[in-house]
Amino acid sequence: MSPLNEGERKPAAREGENRGESTLRQRRLFRPVERRQREYLYYQVHYQPVPGARKAHLLAVQPKLIERIHDMIRRGQLLMCGTYPSSLGNMWLLKVRSHAEAERLVLENPAVSCNLVTHRLLELQDPIGVVVQQERTPPRPVPAEPTEPEKS
Repeated sequence: MSPLNEGERKPAAREGENRGESTLRQRRLFRPVERRQREYLYYQVHYQPVPGARKAHLLAVQPKLIERIHDMIRRGQLLMCGTYPSSLGNMWLLKVRSHAEAERLVLENPAVSCNLVTHRLLELQDPIGVVVQQERTPPRPVPAEPTEPEKS
């Protein structure tokens, strides 16, 4: 007796039909993506002026800032930058090898070093093929609570 090919199989011999089960196929699951070490990390940096910073102060550091931006573009670390059309501030998109390098680039911004703007650093992650954001903020120091002297 020769084995039957898939097309020659009798209808009653198909899986599940003898047991009264549904013949619907199960949904195909995708294979998990191989986790490999990423060569580069991508960070989004948001800058906002501090309260009390005047436009004259920001314009004073602008030449140094423009020079810094062109240097980062030449090295391939700054992918995109621009201002917000509806509010003050701007955004940078960085391509770096480590979180420490991203923090260093942010702190070397002349406006940050002069305390004219605040920053927020977001790491862009892509765990399942869709870019999501995970905020990375530096830990804030907790103020020490005053201790009361012991009564004896």
